[in-house]
Formats: sequence, C-alpha cells, structure tokens
Amino acid sequence: MCHLSRVAAMSLMVALAVSLPARALAQALTESEAVARAMAENARLRAARARPAQVAAEQRIRRLAPNPVVSFLQEDAAGTRDSFVLVQQELPTSGRLGLLKQAGTAARERGFALARHMLDWARSELAGAYLIPPFKRYEEIVEIFT
Repeated sequence: MCHLSRVAAMSLMVALAVSLPARALAQALTESEAVARAMAENARLRAARARPAQVAAEQRIRRLAPNPVVSFLQEDAAGTRDSFVLVQQELPTSGRLGLLKQAGTAARERGFALARHMLDWARSELAGAYLIPPFKRYEEIVEIFT
C-alpha cells in the first residue's frame, strides 16, 4: 500500500513537472499538495478520474425508456384555425431495452473475468503479480478474487 502511494505520488509529480511552469518547480511540495495541484491543473487527470462515473451514467441511461415527446401544432387555412397537441411515447417492443441492460452489466463482468484470466496466467508463469486499482478503488481488487 505504501509502495503504491509512493509510485502514484512520483508519477503525479512527473505529470506535474511537465505541466507546470519552471517557477512553480522551485517550490517544495508535500505528497498531498502535489497530488491536489496535479488534479487541479491537469485536465487529463481530471478526465481520467471522471471516467468511471461517466461509464456508470451511460449504463443507467441504457436501462431507461425514451422520454415522451409533446408537440403543439396550429394550422390556419381559409379563416379556420385548428390546434393540435400530439403526445408520443416510444414503447420498446423489440427487446432492445433488455439487451442494453444486459450489455451494461455484462461489460463490467467481462472486465473482471478478463482480469481473473490474466491473474491465473500470472500465477502459472510469473513469480508474482501486482494489482493496482484505479483511483484507490480497492473493493474492485477484492471482487476479482471472489
């Protein structure tokens, strides 16, 4: 764990060194200050941190039925005015919504299955393996072993 935080801090400091002007490099920073500054100033790190939430939101969207559409039409011809209110709701009758729900859940499970397969290979071919969870999400490492 301590080694992981040192490696993460060092990689963030390198990213910080590349993205900051030379005058900022002369300042002494603690590890937490370097991480906070890198997250605040590096757009790629912010985007990478937001990616898991984006994927989860996309999975939730796949499970929803389309929104209803309300239209108002008004026709005026030959002195006669007609007004119409049209409400449309698409009903998923093809089973597409169920397939999209399955795909969202299956994508995550497939990722874990692939990680388990690679770990099995590493056990037979290597002396050890080092698993690094994204953004300190250690529960996902536990889930690989279950």
